[in-house]
Amino acid sequence: MKVMGAFVILVVLALGAYFFMNGGLAALTPQAPAVQPVVITPEAQPATLTYTVRATWEFREIEDGVSDMMNPQTDAAVAFEVTPNTGVPYTKGPFRLGAFTGSCAEQSQGFAGSAVAGASQYALCWFAGGGTELAVVPQGAQVSLFSRDVSESSPEAEAIPSEPVTILTVDLAE
Repeated sequence: MKVMGAFVILVVLALGAYFFMNGGLAALTPQAPAVQPVVITPEAQPATLTYTVRATWEFREIEDGVSDMMNPQTDAAVAFEVTPNTGVPYTKGPFRLGAFTGSCAEQSQGFAGSAVAGASQYALCWFAGGGTELAVVPQGAQVSLFSRDVSESSPEAEAIPSEPVTILTVDLAE
C-alpha cells in the first residue's frame, strides 16, 4: 500500500508539473483557433465623379459711342450650370469673355459643319461675312472655352476656320 501511495503521489506530482509547465488552468481551457487577418474589399468601388455641363450665354450690345452700325460690338459672358453625378447642381460663373465684333447668338453646331473636337455647345459672333466662334468643351473635372476665327466661303474657296485657342478653363469641383 505504501508503494501504491507513493505511486499516486508520483503521478499527481508529474501531472502537476505538466499542468504548471503548460500554462496552469489555461491549459485546460479550450483555445480558439489562431485568428487570421481578413482583408475586406468592397464589391463596388467608389463611383468616379462625373459632370454634366450646360453653358448659359449672356450677350449684351455695347453702346458706348465707339460701337456703331459700321463696327457693332457685343459684350459676351458665360456661366456653367454643373450637375455632378451626385445630383446636386450648382453654377460656375458668370465669366466675362470680352467684346466681340458683330452680333452674338448660341448655335446648334460648329461653323459650316466643322466641329471643335469634343465641343458640346457653340456660340457665334458675326458681322459682315466673318466672326468668332466660341466652343464649350467639357474635359473630365474641367470645362474649357475655345475661340476661333471664321469667315464666309466664296465660290472659289471653302470656309476654313482657324485653329481653336483656349480662352477660359474652369475647374468644375465645388
